[in-house]
Amino acid sequence: LDTPYLLLFAVGNSETHLDDLCTDPILKVRIDQILQEKVYPLVRAAFSEDGSSEGDEPPLGSLCVYDSIFVRYNGDIAKAAGLIGASQPLHQDGGIYSVNIALNDHKDDDDNGFTGGGTFLEALTVGDDEHIQRPTAPGHAILHKTTQRHAGAPTTSGVRDILVIFLSARRPEAPESDENTWRIERAMRLLPIAKELPREKLIHCMNLAKSNDPTNSELPYWLGVHLMQGEMNDPSDERWAEICEGVESLKLATFLNPADARAHYHLGMSISTRHKYAMRTRRANFLPPPKEAADSLVHAFETAIGLERKCVEAGCDNGINLAAAFLSLGDFMARLKDFDKAIVYLDQVEDTIRKSGDFDKDWAQSYLQEVVPMLDYCKKESEERKVKKSLVK
Repeated sequence: LDTPYLLLFAVGNSETHLDDLCTDPILKVRIDQILQEKVYPLVRAAFSEDGSSEGDEPPLGSLCVYDSIFVRYNGDIAKAAGLIGASQPLHQDGGIYSVNIALNDHKDDDDNGFTGGGTFLEALTVGDDEHIQRPTAPGHAILHKTTQRHAGAPTTSGVRDILVIFLSARRPEAPESDENTWRIERAMRLLPIAKELPREKLIHCMNLAKSNDPTNSELPYWLGVHLMQGEMNDPSDERWAEICEGVESLKLATFLNPADARAHYHLGMSISTRHKYAMRTRRANFLPPPKEAADSLVHAFETAIGLERKCVEAGCDNGINLAAAFLSLGDFMARLKDFDKAIVYLDQVEDTIRKSGDFDKDWAQSYLQEVVPMLDYCKKESEERKVKKSLVK
């Protein structure tokens, strides 16, 4: 299992495509039979009963394999390299449905199999559900739509083997409409293309991808991120419109996927950026009322922090800088002159940095140097307010 694959870059991971492994014609016929008799009917039944909205039902055309790979996670190799385990980061798949089939047992009483591992499903981090799922036994499977963000949770010891089948569908001979199947795949192909384009073409291409699949949260997320990355010293109405569109795009991403910590984090950052830009360019009259803006920013950052902590605990983090979230919360509250709330958030910056293990890094020291005078100022203002209130009484 040594063929390179796009997402399997971590130590301890290896894979091979099913076509490369199954060269025996008789075996290929048997695999096709299993797909036709077992896998395809199971997928159709599962996604016909999942409450999909109109226009999002299983495709009319016959299902087919988009790609299929054997994946091996070797937790022992990953551990020896200083990692938590062999894992895969949060991502989406190609095609329209993913079928994740277990090929060996989780660790049993006789110490056979592996520990850790499983599929981390981001959507399950909202609420109290168990967000790492494992098939109950070899030959059992987990099914999900390819647009559902998921990760390979760290296999902490032993070897975990899985077969992942990505399914698409053939276009019917006389299609009655442009089925969602083609829009989903078209949008997913446009997204990586867009990221390679110059900015003026990138935004157009991402909007095109979003129009093809308006239900995929990844599209407004990346559109919002790139809209916010424009020139912040440009005072033009066009730049202001981009910033406002970026905020709305990130709001849409959090609506479509309430479990995406990245989207909530960048929404909080975008609200803060919009506020600073508006004040600098004399557009404060276009901003939402202060309480509404504060509530939106606090909700965005606190949601991001809560979700990311669950991801970190599972070993499937998004790489969000939680200290930056607390710093932005503190800064925003100080600008609104809510000094007591600012102090609460700023106090958590140092603690978060220490827990991250990055205390000696340059960015961490820079944050701490920024926090100290902000905290001193907020504490001073808070004390002066308390004195004034006591004098009034």
